[in-house]
Amino acid sequence: IQSQKVLSMESFCIPVIVELNKLTQTNDIFQEIVRQLHTEAHIAKNFLKSGEILLLLDGNDEIQDINKKKIASQNIEKMLDDYPKLRIFLTDRFEVSNPPVMSKNTLISFETLSLENKKKIIEKCCSDISVCELILNRMKENPAYFTWFDTPLKILNLVELASKEHVLPSALIESYLEL
Repeated sequence: IQSQKVLSMESFCIPVIVELNKLTQTNDIFQEIVRQLHTEAHIAKNFLKSGEILLLLDGNDEIQDINKKKIASQNIEKMLDDYPKLRIFLTDRFEVSNPPVMSKNTLISFETLSLENKKKIIEKCCSDISVCELILNRMKENPAYFTWFDTPLKILNLVELASKEHVLPSALIESYLEL
């Protein structure tokens, strides 16, 4: 039923998630797309040519072998050459690995939050002035405490817990260290 709905739509996008670190030399990205779509190669090619596939490539930083990383990068480049309408979203933690060198890609980098941006998030989401001052004073005294609060969600968790307890929780940082 879902397939019939998709096919009857004028415009649609089929997301395909490929974990790059799990590909083998005999199973490349295209073969993984065919496998996930449960279809024949020529049908998958038609979807790729028309731009109806959104290819989500996960874990580029998890490819440890440099030769495998080069092969994956070449494979991605070839797909972009063969299918100009193909949309690819590639995840890679630059702190962990060197990003692939791909000439045709648009790079969107999600940087670590600066201390100033963390401060703005705290000021915006903390409704209790005394808790906000508590957090911001701690930030001035010990900026290292805020190293582990590297995403807006973690900062919101900190504000929420500090608002309930009126103290800054050390257990929250310990839970992030365990991750």
